[in-house]
Amino acid sequence: MKWSTLDSDEQSQDQWITSYADLISALLAVLILLASFSKVDIEKYDAVQRSQTQVESKSLKQIYDELKTIAKAHQLEEKLEMEIGREGLEIKFNAVMLFKGGDSQLDNRFFGQLKPVLEVVARAGEERYIDVIGHTDDKRYRNPSRRETNWTLSAKRAASLHQYLLDQGMPKQGTRLIAYADTKPDVPIDGLGKAAAEAARKQNRRVSVVIGLLK
Repeated sequence: MKWSTLDSDEQSQDQWITSYADLISALLAVLILLASFSKVDIEKYDAVQRSQTQVESKSLKQIYDELKTIAKAHQLEEKLEMEIGREGLEIKFNAVMLFKGGDSQLDNRFFGQLKPVLEVVARAGEERYIDVIGHTDDKRYRNPSRRETNWTLSAKRAASLHQYLLDQGMPKQGTRLIAYADTKPDVPIDGLGKAAAEAARKQNRRVSVVIGLLK
C-alpha cells in the first residue's frame, strides 16, 4: 500500500509540473503573438483590408503619392512632413503654418497654402479613420485670462483643424481629436545646445493628421 501511495503522489506531482509547463508555453505563445502584431506592416494590412471590401478605395501609398505631387506643385515640400507608420499615413503640419504664437485660431496668412492638401485629407475621411493630434513644445505655457495650459492649447489647435476638415466635407464619424501637449516631442530636447533646442522646439510645435485604416 505504501508503494501504491507513493506512486500516486508522484503521478500527481508530474501532472502538476505538466500543467505548469503548459501554462508557461501558452503564455509564451501569447507574447510571441503580441510581438508579431506590433510588427504588422500597415501597408500590407491595408492592402488585405481593401481586398476584402467591394468599394474601390485608394491605398495609403496612393494617398501619400497624391499628397506628395500636390506639395511639389504648390511648393510645400519643405513645409510638410509625411510618413507611413504603424498607425497609418501621418502628415505633420508645423504650428507656424497654422497659428500665431500662443493662439489656437487658424491663421489665414499661411493656412490658405495648405488648402489643396487638406482637401485630400477631408476626402480620405469619407472612407478612413482620421486622427487630428495637437502637440506643443516643452516650454510652460499658461494664459490666466483664458485658463489655458499646454494641454488646452494642443487640444484647441487640434479642434480648430478638425473643424476646418469638417467644413471641407470630412464626416465626423470615424474621426478623433487627441491632445498630447509636450509629452510626445518629434525631436527630444535633452542634451541639445541652446540653438539646437530652439530649433527642436519649433519642430515639436505641430498638429498632425493621421489617415488610418478603412472604416
